[in-house]
Amino acid sequence: MSLAVAPIKGISIGNIMLAPYEQRDVALSNMPAVGSTVDYAVINDSGNWRTYTATIMDKEI
Repeated sequence: MSLAVAPIKGISIGNIMLAPYEQRDVALSNMPAVGSTVDYAVINDSGNWRTYTATIMDKEI
């Protein structure tokens, strides 16, 4: 699976490739504000591209 995250006010993680069932935390240089949305796209093992939007719900300390 490949993951691409669209930049949020200059925050970008680039592209990441993960093995099936792998999990990875991504450190951001700046934390988006609570309520901000993150747009990201996933290319699954079959080559299908899907886009998603998630909302930042809480800051983790």
